Amino acid sequence: MHDLRNDRRSTWLSYGCVLAIGVAVVLLVFPRLILTGEPLPDDYFFGDMAAHVIGQRAFFADRWHWPLLWTTLLGWARGLSIARPMAFRWWRCP
Repeated sequence: MHDLRNDRRSTWLSYGCVLAIGVAVVLLVFPRLILTGEPLPDDYFFGDMAAHVIGQRAFFADRWHWPLLWTTLLGWARGLSIARPMAFRWWRCP
């Protein structure tokens, strides 16, 4: 006869192990400030990450329009696409 209690125990044990592994991975990958929702200091970002954050903040603050990744808050007069300077920095290299 099949023991249903052992099946349930093994199922919950499996779910618990997967949950513990998932929580451990999240705690190792993400900084504490992001997980707790605390404001990040400005010097936390540097280099390309700073450029990504600036582009993201300008994109979120701008109104909805087409082309989608275009923002008028950066690149005075006409604006600029946040996709190009953020993801494709190599195109400006000499």
